[in-house]
Amino acid sequence: MSDNLRIVNRDGKLVGLDSDGNEVPVEFAEGKAESFDIGDLHTDDRGADAVVKRDGDTTIVNGPDGPVASNTDTITAIEDALGGFTSGSKFIIADYFSGLDRVLKIEQPVTFQGRGWHTGFEWADGAIDLSDDDHRQNFFINEQVTFRDLMYDGGDHDATTDGYGILCRSGSEHSIFDNVYATNVPGDAFGAIRRGTKVVNCRAETFTEDGVEIIDSGNNGDQVIVANCYLKGGWPIHLFTGVGESRGAIISNCHLIGVNSPAVGLHADDADHLIEDISFSGNHIHNTDASNSTNSGHGVLISGNGTVKDISFSGGGIYKNGESGVHMRDATVENISITSPTHDNGTYGIRAEPSATVRDSRISAPIHDNPNGNVAIDTRNGVYVNGYAPTKARLGSTQTVSDKTVTQVNYNGVITDAESNYDPSASEYIAPTDGRYELSATAVFASAPNAPFEARLNIQRNGNNIAWDYTHAAIDSIFTADASTTVPLSKGDIVTVNVYQQSGTSIDLTANSDGQFTRFHAKQVD
Repeated sequence: MSDNLRIVNRDGKLVGLDSDGNEVPVEFAEGKAESFDIGDLHTDDRGADAVVKRDGDTTIVNGPDGPVASNTDTITAIEDALGGFTSGSKFIIADYFSGLDRVLKIEQPVTFQGRGWHTGFEWADGAIDLSDDDHRQNFFINEQVTFRDLMYDGGDHDATTDGYGILCRSGSEHSIFDNVYATNVPGDAFGAIRRGTKVVNCRAETFTEDGVEIIDSGNNGDQVIVANCYLKGGWPIHLFTGVGESRGAIISNCHLIGVNSPAVGLHADDADHLIEDISFSGNHIHNTDASNSTNSGHGVLISGNGTVKDISFSGGGIYKNGESGVHMRDATVENISITSPTHDNGTYGIRAEPSATVRDSRISAPIHDNPNGNVAIDTRNGVYVNGYAPTKARLGSTQTVSDKTVTQVNYNGVITDAESNYDPSASEYIAPTDGRYELSATAVFASAPNAPFEARLNIQRNGNNIAWDYTHAAIDSIFTADASTTVPLSKGDIVTVNVYQQSGTSIDLTANSDGQFTRFHAKQVD
């Protein structure tokens, strides 16, 4: 027989022929066999130790020594065919394996590579698997592992069951979960995630507890990264310090939907524990039903008796949560930065209970349409709240104020009004939502003939004075009246400014292009 080999396609199978036309075994990365179905060949199969397939109820493990068929369960079949999981092994999961009824325990760094979400594992409904910590689980991981391009179904189970889909135990840092679809999970979809682990391009639904539970997030280039994921279930993201400190996690471009609980939970469970330097960027954070607070929780819940510091929320949005967009209680919160738009939540936009201490923080997001209040922080120490776009207007041209006549000031030159709350044609500011507002107004009179005399400026809400200034002109020169206040306004309230002078003659108000003279300012603060 010649050593020359030809590969031919016979009805969808690749078959090897020697120079005499005799069929001979062929070997690809998927293994060695008499022939291969074309559909079994996959570019990511290179370097694989085995390809795992099924034929009816039979599991076929095609390894270095050819295919081994087994009627045992899939987990046992893999272990028997290869003598267990060895460090660095790569397994191609080429089919969907159902009916699993025990833990898939992985104690070595290995890779499970699927061929998409139609391949993977499904546990039997109600299957109960207990480890030494009495938690139900599907996968038990003791070392770094890679799961890529596959699905797992935890099996229908009692929703109160405390457990895990994937449980990463101590020593399982630097695992990778890429393009994994998890559903019907008995607790956490990706549980006890530790430093250096990446959860990217994943989708998890119907998990009863945490989507991604982070208990040791790492730092200095060794962070946990959660990116481009869709997580819908219990708590989609939960940073928990029950076993130490969480530092440096990066959560970006995810869609986080909490079901009956917060979409994001940061829990420093006692005064000795710390959650620090966590970045949330470009995420959409919301619950399933903003109209019913009994069915949906907060968007972000920061709790526990420890310290949560250096946390940032940017981009994306925190919206349509049944309760608060961001809610803080019990914890000491330091240097939190919120620039994500926060709106249309069931109660508050951002709320800190009296039990929470918030300091040295900055809230500079557009925050609106939260019925109980946009920002409600009871204990502030160095908290800068600038969560709403300000409105600034100026006197567009000289305006004459007649003697002994109440005159509305024509602030008809808009400097900034990003949210279109100001009507320059009527010189009226219209409150966009319920809240507290900072208001200030200045009127500069061009001269003071017949001094001394009195002039005044009034800021009015719906025609009633809420702030005013009396000034007495003593000499014939420019003089100013100004007033400022912080007051509650209801949605639709109209704010105007008027002036009055009794000099015995008409006096002009002075205008300039940059609004440094006669000007008006309004901004919602909570």
